[in-house]
Amino acid sequence: MSDHEDTPRIAPGLTLELVYSDADLLEIVVTASSGAFSGAASFYSSSADLDDAADALSGFPARAGDTREVRLGAPDRGWAGGSVALRFSRTDSAGHAIVVADVESRDEHGGTYQKATVAIPVEAAGVDRFVAELRALAQARGGRAFLRKAD
Repeated sequence: MSDHEDTPRIAPGLTLELVYSDADLLEIVVTASSGAFSGAASFYSSSADLDDAADALSGFPARAGDTREVRLGAPDRGWAGGSVALRFSRTDSAGHAIVVADVESRDEHGGTYQKATVAIPVEAAGVDRFVAELRALAQARGGRAFLRKAD
């Protein structure tokens, strides 16, 4: 029996889960997993930021060479919480796409701030569902948005 059998498995893909909200602020936990590698952090954002991210990603990938970038949270260590930078790119003429998630934690351990870069293949239909779930997350003040890793 392996020591890893009791380790919880993270669903391959990108998850944004709302864990706290008030009138002005949302706390979101981001988890990015390729299946073999993963990273997670919490960050603070607003409903407007989630709507802006959904607007930026809507219709991706529209054409060859289509690239979209979104950042949520605060990359500056002077602010509370972490951040995630997402770069969506179409990788070939067949329409295959990938999201590269740079996940940064503001939790300091031994003088080190943790960071993970995770590349996840995605499908256009999955991005469309993710965009709809981002919009619902911004309005509902609860739940999650999940972008499943492409097979």
